[in-house]
Formats: sequence, C-alpha cells, structure tokens
Amino acid sequence: KVDLSTMSPLLSNQKNDGREVMSLYILSKVSLQKGTRRTVLLGVSHVADPEFYRQVQREIDQADMVGMQVAYEGIAAGTRPTDSAGQKAYDLFVRYLELPYKTADQTHLAEQGEHVRYPASALCVDVDLGQMAQMYVEQKLPLNMTPEQMRLLMRDLDSTNPLSRALRRIIIHWRDLYVAAFVESGTERDTLVVYGEAHILGICDVLQAAGWGNRQYEPFGLTLT
Repeated sequence: KVDLSTMSPLLSNQKNDGREVMSLYILSKVSLQKGTRRTVLLGVSHVADPEFYRQVQREIDQADMVGMQVAYEGIAAGTRPTDSAGQKAYDLFVRYLELPYKTADQTHLAEQGEHVRYPASALCVDVDLGQMAQMYVEQKLPLNMTPEQMRLLMRDLDSTNPLSRALRRIIIHWRDLYVAAFVESGTERDTLVVYGEAHILGICDVLQAAGWGNRQYEPFGLTLT
C-alpha cells in the first residue's frame, strides 16, 4: 500500500537525442469531511509540463462550476522590513523561492503561474514575505545562508538538525496552519485548496485534529509521454 501523501512528483519532460523521455507525476488529491462540508486538497508542483497544468485547470474549473470555494497558494511580497537583518532575511526568501523556476528555464518544463488560472471568486490563502522574514529574524536563524543551502536543509525531511526543523516551521508548517484555519473558519460551501504537494499531509493532519474525517486519497496527475 502506497501512502500517496508522502510522494513527490517525478518530473521529466526533456528531449534526449531528439526523443521524449517519460514524464511521471504522482501527487495527492485528498478529500475530508466535517458534517455536510467537504474539503478537497489538491497537491501540485510549481514546475511541470503543460499537460499536468491542464489537468489542474480542469479540477479548478469543475470545482468552480459546482459552487466550491477555490483557495490557492501564493506568497505575496508584503512589506519589506526596514532593519538590516529583516532585509537580509527577506531577500534570502526571494532568492530561495526563485530556485524552482530556474529549473523551468533550463528544461522544457513550464511554470504553474503561466498555465493555471483561478476564477474571480478564488482566494489566495497564504502568508507574505515580510511575515516570513520577521519570523526568520525572531528565531535568530543565520543571515549568511544561501538559497541553495536553504534548499538542501528543506529537503532533509527526517533531519534532527534544528536549523532544518526551524526552516520547515516557517516555510511549511506555519503555512499549513494558516490554510487549515481558513478552511475551519470558512462558509458552508465546500472548498478546493490548490497547494504545493509538500503541504498536503500537514494540512490534513491539522484538519483531522479539528474534527475533519473520512480522509480519502486518490492519485492525481499521472501522465506518460
């Protein structure tokens, strides 16, 4: 039995000697129920091939058509700190968040923002860079870290490294709580949440602790080329 919530997408859509190689995506689509309300969490990758994003778009359009509230991930710029430490932390997060898109520039992959469109009623549910920088400074994390070092620490999921854990609290767990609070305080409408795959399991755990049940997984975005 495979727990899809722990799986990361395997992305490959590059030409090798003129031949297309396999593109395989295994991400999570998870639904939970509380009373008459249903929430669907759709795990996505921010860099993939356009066909994957066509599948994401169909999910969004279908949810909007049946009257679901669509919510999505999107870290806003916020207010850049005025102090030196805050500015360094702010700029570090900007460079870190740009890293995945450098992959798109170097391959035949596409960026999520170029291919996915949300309905006018959709809501961006996320923190902003100013808030993240403030938390980074408050936790006294190193200001001389590079984006590449941050990425390596973030990939070390089972690490006991306190720095890795602190970064995941800011970049992953804090935002999971933010999304779960939105779902909990929402209207009686069902909700579709479109968020990075790394967040799906954590959001599920927080919602289940709040009484959401009937958790059901299904694979999403399987493509072969």
